[in-house]
Amino acid sequence: MISLERDPDLITRSTFNCPFDFISVQHKTVAQFLAGDADDRKTIYWLDYDDGLSPEITGDITALGTRVKVGGFAFVTVYALPPGILEKMTKERRLEYFQQHLADYSIGLTADDMENSRFPETVHRVLVSAFTNAFSARADGQLQLLFQVQYRDSTPMVTVGGVFCEKRAVNRILRRVKADLPFLMGEEPPYKIRNLNLTERERAVFDMAVTKRRSNSRQANSLKSLGFKDQDFDTYRDLIRFLPRYHESIV
Repeated sequence: MISLERDPDLITRSTFNCPFDFISVQHKTVAQFLAGDADDRKTIYWLDYDDGLSPEITGDITALGTRVKVGGFAFVTVYALPPGILEKMTKERRLEYFQQHLADYSIGLTADDMENSRFPETVHRVLVSAFTNAFSARADGQLQLLFQVQYRDSTPMVTVGGVFCEKRAVNRILRRVKADLPFLMGEEPPYKIRNLNLTERERAVFDMAVTKRRSNSRQANSLKSLGFKDQDFDTYRDLIRFLPRYHESIV
């Protein structure tokens, strides 16, 4: 595995915090890495940007379109709100910036799409367009987007990505994803992960409530008495396998 850190002030710290020997931390930009990547094996590329949407990011996606092997995966995660340069601009100025710096990826966008409340959806649209454009010239396979998610950790983020595969494999892969992760295959992507603000005690009770067969179990009724709704149970049931639990111990 290879982890990239482009910030010269963080590379020493990133190397120090590398958790496993099989991970190589390299001081490179994505563009530098992809330009020199001669590995012919199937690869999972996951580009995780703290930055907001920019020509650099869409350019990296374009480069991915030439690098991903048949059977490989590519994902891009981007900050979902206006970056610093756009933060204090009017929506009209933001649109001008998109038109000037993102060119074709701004086609169809309006000033209203630049509102803070709609900006995550705008970021999603641009990422989808960039992926589609990047792989459009490939005749050896087909890009199938599988992962379109909007969520919040410390800041709002949007992730888009999928598999580049033989055309005959697309339906088989889609069936598998729909069986295991049906909520990702909704009619109106991106899937929005709700920010469940739960205490550890509440999480323990939710774990029991959503895995019981009865919807009116003692645990479920206890949570409902605290004000949780049916939608909260449905959301937690979808995500229970993917909610991390952190544990520290001395071995």
